[in-house]
Amino acid sequence: MPTNPPTRWPPRVPWRIGGLLREENRLARRIAAGEPWQARQAERLDGQTFATWLQRTAYTAGGRSFFRLITEAVFSAEPEDLSALWAAFYIGAAGGVNALINTAGGAQQDRIEGGSQCIAIKLAEDLGDRVILSALVMDIDWNDAGVRIAAGATTVRARRAVIAIPTPLAARIRFSPGLPGDRDQLVQRMPMGRVIKVNVVYDESFWRSAGFSGQANSDSRPLGAVFDNTPPGGAPGVLVGFLEGKHADFGARLDLADRRAQVVGDLVGYFGPRARNPIAYLERNWAEEEFSRGCFGPFATPGTLTRFGPALRAHIGPLHWAGTESATRWAGYIDGAIESGQRAAREVADGLIRTGIRLAASDQS
Repeated sequence: MPTNPPTRWPPRVPWRIGGLLREENRLARRIAAGEPWQARQAERLDGQTFATWLQRTAYTAGGRSFFRLITEAVFSAEPEDLSALWAAFYIGAAGGVNALINTAGGAQQDRIEGGSQCIAIKLAEDLGDRVILSALVMDIDWNDAGVRIAAGATTVRARRAVIAIPTPLAARIRFSPGLPGDRDQLVQRMPMGRVIKVNVVYDESFWRSAGFSGQANSDSRPLGAVFDNTPPGGAPGVLVGFLEGKHADFGARLDLADRRAQVVGDLVGYFGPRARNPIAYLERNWAEEEFSRGCFGPFATPGTLTRFGPALRAHIGPLHWAGTESATRWAGYIDGAIESGQRAAREVADGLIRTGIRLAASDQS
């Protein structure tokens, strides 16, 4: 896929982008975060793609290009893929566009030393042998009395179950009896985004000595977003970048050598000739990961929320749903995942109490 020439923006375009940002933020604030399908404009917004909304609202090619870049970076999808209502809900759940795209004070501000997997590893250590690994859940039998979960040679019985996996994976579990139609239709309409993540390693972070932050974005290069991923010790130098949406489609069709050449070429375009000779190149195509099927999270296609949105969080007998896409604040992020888990835990506790089961104080906290 050839790289298009960078968009040249006349001086008035940044001013108009600012107006478009304000309009999108106003729209996002008007969408009820908890139940966006109840918003006054829900039907109109959900009946169009985010691309259609931009076409009708953005008066310049530069403004549309800017929001396309944001959509690829935030959703790993194209504006044509997702509902305008989902975009407004998602932006509102984060507190506005700036919160989603900013580093300082925004979604990209912090990272976890050692990787975010440290959280899961620590939780697993605390839980001990209650965590069962390498057990792929394929069947869940359920009724009002509880659930029976079959995972290979392992069978688990419980009064309640919380299902907290991406919607495309939940659709692969066989439920008996089958789920109500609204829930089944919902998961068919919430795909994952598509992204190839790359880490390019250099013997030193040469961009820092040149006075650069290591952050770069482009509305024309396939490697549309880049950040400094150098470890806390300062060496080696690492740039992390993302091929997202249609750029991930393009990258996935290249062989490894050509994909590497494309990525390194884009880094040269950003940071100059010193980026041409990395000492290591690491990549992950998340669409090919069996237990995610994409990144960064599920999104709703047009018509999904107004028709099937209530099924996103509503429990079905002993089955409860969690996952960051079901959050009301910071949907799509770790914060949203935590919120959804707390909500599901409250639902489980309330359900058990209603059936006469007494919980210890620690179980209700």
